[in-house]
Amino acid sequence: MRRREARLILGVDEDATTETIKSAFRRYALKHHPDRNPDNPVAEESFKKGAHAYRLLTGQEGTDLDELLEQFEDIEQSLDQMKQSFDEFGKSMSEGLDRIETKMSRMFKWTIFLMVFTTLSLSLLILFVSDLGLRFG
Repeated sequence: MRRREARLILGVDEDATTETIKSAFRRYALKHHPDRNPDNPVAEESFKKGAHAYRLLTGQEGTDLDELLEQFEDIEQSLDQMKQSFDEFGKSMSEGLDRIETKMSRMFKWTIFLMVFTTLSLSLLILFVSDLGLRFG
């Protein structure tokens, strides 16, 4: 059992004091004790879970491994969130680059058209002027 699960079982917050945990366990024990629930076949198991949660949260049981596992899960969750954020960022960057590429392509095509049109226009003008017998220079 991990601390997070223990807090959920007893219904206490992460920053609960020892007194709060003790009070929560008393309420839990009154509700789940096997002597108070003789007809409930899972009462004993439920009570044991509550007792284990109490010992865990009050430091009466070693929790180093559980704490490391919780920290690992938190880090793993943070890494997953970061990956999702980077994926979304990459997608938006890709879409932005696609838009830029489309605009640049249009601009390039328009530039080529203008260059060809200007070159043809100048060539036609030179031919027209030379037909008139005018010289430049």
